[in-house]
Amino acid sequence: MHSRRPALDFANSLPHWAGNREFCQILNAASIVTSQLEPYLNQVMLRARAALPDNSPLQEELRIFVQQESTHCRYHSRYNRALHEAGYDRLKSLEKML
Repeated sequence: MHSRRPALDFANSLPHWAGNREFCQILNAASIVTSQLEPYLNQVMLRARAALPDNSPLQEELRIFVQQESTHCRYHSRYNRALHEAGYDRLKSLEKML
């Protein structure tokens, strides 16, 4: 497993970034849920890591996993901000409910 940081810029992203608008909306909605789920997932993985012996080969894998999911969450948050700026005003209230 490798932690990656692709050079993605969502500043000029439009909500309908592919030809199939329904497909875009499904993935846009998934971004909202994902940005709420990933911090919880990282907390669970950090607890699991703390329960492992220091010499466990999973220690490094979990460290990388948490690092990757943290990066992933930041990208989803940036994308969600681009959706807010594109006029998806109700997203903030949906995010609060999650």
